[in-house]
Amino acid sequence: MFLFCLILLSLFLFSLFLLSVFLLCLIIFSLILLSLFLLCLIIFSLILLSLFLFSFTSLSYKFNSSNYDFR
Repeated sequence: MFLFCLILLSLFLFSLFLLSVFLLCLIIFSLILLSLFLLCLIIFSLILLSLFLFSFTSLSYKFNSSNYDFR
């Protein structure tokens, strides 16, 4: 009877260990995915910001060049 309880306890502890390893891998995988998503979001926002600044500077250059053209 004692041996049976010991085997059950060891199986229970082993299953807890496997569950904890699985949860740890899941957390690490989700953190990696989250960091990749944030990196893509930052890159996309930088691209949009650079496009906006480029268009704004080109428009302001056009307006400034048309204002100061005294021919």
